[in-house]
This record gives sequence, structure tokens and C-alpha cells, in this order.
Amino acid sequence: MKSGIKSVIDDLLRGGTVEEVTEAEAFDVADLQANYTLDGLKDEINKRAGFEVPGLTITIEQLRNGEAYIQVASDNIADKAGVMAPVFAKLAIENFGGKITQREEEGGLVGWVPVTFDFNYKKGGHNAADWFTAFYNFSKDEWTFRD
Repeated sequence: MKSGIKSVIDDLLRGGTVEEVTEAEAFDVADLQANYTLDGLKDEINKRAGFEVPGLTITIEQLRNGEAYIQVASDNIADKAGVMAPVFAKLAIENFGGKITQREEEGGLVGWVPVTFDFNYKKGGHNAADWFTAFYNFSKDEWTFRD
């Protein structure tokens, strides 16, 4: 389902009510946190890294505005950066953005998360680099990964 005022207007034009639209777009973040471990993403990160990433956590979080997203975080893995290790003060696997939303065309609730490397240089400076994007279909319990 589309989000925002355009979705509300489209649904109203098709005979829906504002209450129905609001209810259809709502989901319980606490329920998601209690019932989904998201281990498939953790497994994919470890596989792509080639080692078990220390301190890797995958959680469902909620922003103050009510929107939810999948949070990725790890311990510092700069020592595992091979020839680049002397360059990094910190290298961690994280996410930059992402969202959990209702998408009826996808069969219900879905989440997407861009998995990134976040790093600080020993001589100063900070940056991040995209690694891959993960998509999760909650109703199908199915992950899709794109480089």
C-alpha cells in the first residue's frame, strides 16, 4: 500500500474510509521485536564477511514519529581489514537508512535495509560505503539480497 496523503485520497476515492486506511497501514513494532529474530540477515553478513562478525546485532527499532526500521550494528572490525587495517581507527558494519512498511503488492509487511561499512580513519575523517541492500518480507519470512 502506498503511504502518505496520496494513499489516503486514492483509498477514499475507491470507497474506503480514513479509519480503514489508518488501520491497514498500522503495525505493532513490539510484536515484530518479540516475534522476528532476523537471523537470515545476520547469516548473510557473516557469510559475505568470511568470518563471524563480533558484536553483530540486528534489531527492529522505532523512531519517535512511529516509523520502524531494521538496525544493524557491529563491534569494531578494523583489525580484520587486511592490508587496509593500518588505515582505520574504526570499521563497523551498520545501516544507513531503511524502513519497515506495509506493501500489499508484496503481500504485507516488508523491510529494507542498506547494509554499510562505517569507518573512521586513524589520521582523522569519517565516511561510509554501501555494501549491499537487504529486503525482508515478514509474512513470507523471506530475505532477498542485492549488491
